[in-house]
Amino acid sequence: MKFNKLGFIGLMFAAFVVSSSSVYGAELNTYDRTAREIQAKTDAEFDAYIAEYVHNKEEKGISHDQIESDLAKVGVDLSFTDTDNAIQPLTISLPSDSKVSIYTTKRIGDSYYRIIAQVNWVYTPISTGSLDLLSVEWDYNSADFYNYTTDSNFSTLMDISQKSKGIVLFNVEDLRMYSGDYTYAGVYVTKKTGATQVEYNTKFVHTYDDKGITWSVGGNVGYNKDGPSGGMTFTITPTSATKSWTLSDWNLTSF
Repeated sequence: MKFNKLGFIGLMFAAFVVSSSSVYGAELNTYDRTAREIQAKTDAEFDAYIAEYVHNKEEKGISHDQIESDLAKVGVDLSFTDTDNAIQPLTISLPSDSKVSIYTTKRIGDSYYRIIAQVNWVYTPISTGSLDLLSVEWDYNSADFYNYTTDSNFSTLMDISQKSKGIVLFNVEDLRMYSGDYTYAGVYVTKKTGATQVEYNTKFVHTYDDKGITWSVGGNVGYNKDGPSGGMTFTITPTSATKSWTLSDWNLTSF
């Protein structure tokens, strides 16, 4: 069979189109399969999947914009804040040993949003105290509490008494955590009628040297109305603050 020059070029172009279409089609099939798998996950499985996905991508230096874009392709809406952690050291220590972030995520078909606080240890914590304290705070005028979540490993529920005021507290057991470990905790919220956005915040109090610290509301933990949009946040007593430091992060998400 003979081809003139134009015919040969046309054949090569057709082969390129077919090859490109096959690659694109395979990519779409992969996204579609992943989307179906995500939809089939339980709430706890989905929370763990997203936290692990975020942690692994951040470890590889993938940008938050890229993480958001890739998850959108599989039916997951995720929103980060890219501001640096607001460091509020209460004494000399190493806040840079850990990274704290908070983000929202919503799966197609879910009626609620997840507000997830995540703590990643860049270096192994040294001389850790017995318990750290992590909060998830949000504007309760914009969203109602629906449920909470933890990783059921390093994080546990500490206090839920002020959930109607936009705050839930969690214990973090960093005594068992090493460099590269991470934990997460969060809340599920439903938007209120007429709400178009919600402000939310997290605070992470890391303790060191004192192995006798336990957190109790009315004891060494209190609440005040300095949280998001006049909502609740927490404070700790001076005796607990002498061997601790605090990291915080905040964001604003449109519904």
